[in-house]
Amino acid sequence: MSQGGEFSTGLTTRDNPSGVVDHNKGMEETTTTIKASTPDDFFTLVPYLLGFHPGESLVAVQIDGRRVGAVARADIAGTAEQVAAAIAPLFDQFPDSDFILMAFSRDRRRGDAVLAATENFLGLNRVIDSLVTDGVRGWSRFNPDPTGWVLPPPDAELCAEAVFAGMAPLSDRLAIVRLCQGPEDGDVPACWEALDDAMVELQDSIEPRAGMLDRLLAVGLANPDALTRVECAQLAILASVIECRDRAWWAMTRPEARAHRDLWLKVVHATPEEWAVPVLCLTGVASWLGGEGALLVSCVERALQLDPDYSMLHILEDLNRFAVPPALWDSMNLADLGDSKR
Repeated sequence: MSQGGEFSTGLTTRDNPSGVVDHNKGMEETTTTIKASTPDDFFTLVPYLLGFHPGESLVAVQIDGRRVGAVARADIAGTAEQVAAAIAPLFDQFPDSDFILMAFSRDRRRGDAVLAATENFLGLNRVIDSLVTDGVRGWSRFNPDPTGWVLPPPDAELCAEAVFAGMAPLSDRLAIVRLCQGPEDGDVPACWEALDDAMVELQDSIEPRAGMLDRLLAVGLANPDALTRVECAQLAILASVIECRDRAWWAMTRPEARAHRDLWLKVVHATPEEWAVPVLCLTGVASWLGGEGALLVSCVERALQLDPDYSMLHILEDLNRFAVPPALWDSMNLADLGDSKR
């Protein structure tokens, strides 16, 4: 990514400091526990932690006692110090936590340099392990053996447990970027026609906007595929109205974060770019609440290209830049988030 790291916070573990459990879509703890105890286990699970298979990436995983908390990723681009600085806000956000550091790079020396710079930022006393892989072999910087080891195939049982817990990594970060793209070129005329129809219906309807929004949200949260193209257009239009956008924003909860994310992604996929920015922002909020930092960043990056002056975008940038934990949402109100009036 171009500015800073990506912060994901949707996974926990209770059984050991290098495992993951309780992946939960809304950051509420579940009863699923996934045990991991070796570097190989962690290499297997990191794609599930991130939501995609990392390439040329620095990853830092917060360990709070025996629990995995936030996960940060940054592209290995620029100097080693710049890469380390990209995820440094995570270390400041959790000053009492230790971390597992991992570099994924075809160039082991480059990965080593990035890890060394990150260790300097963090302090070795807070590093549980510092691992690097070129995709074939793995090394621990805390193990003097220069040959490392050959990575075994991903543990099938761990993968199955992760999938059962609701985690399914995409192939790479570009797959995350593609998730928040708008309609295909061939579908754009039909989406504009739906917007015209939706505008007419909204103008002719005697139903209050808030009531229409609540009704459409109820349909989409139950099953986003049940929304028609015209209904998606109605949601896009309503999201452009500040009061309705904030009502949709404030309706989100951590336990239902994935449902809100799926709903607004459905709308993103049906919305021409001229109407897309508020919809992308709502998708980004839901992604943040669900611990999907890469999707939040992808939504922000696309929206910034479309309208860099839309103020809600800068709120979302700050949520990621400062590694704000989604758990804070429970005690927040919109006034806490600053000026979002455009």
